[in-house]
Amino acid sequence: MEIREELKKTGAKIIYYRNLKEINQQDLAKEIGVTRQYLSKIEHGKCFCNRGLIHKIAVVLEINFIDLIEE
Repeated sequence: MEIREELKKTGAKIIYYRNLKEINQQDLAKEIGVTRQYLSKIEHGKCFCNRGLIHKIAVVLEINFIDLIEE
């Protein structure tokens, strides 16, 4: 699978779980230590997100890290 496609899938999952927890972008960004604009780029597959940051996102969203990176 192409990297860009994987980034978009991971981003879509972040949006999905963030909406389930009723957390807005600004609040999630603050919790993980990035700007809202950077989080938006991650969610839309426009930039790379390292595993450490994905782990932080998973912790805040109270989900398993694997749920964000695997199909």
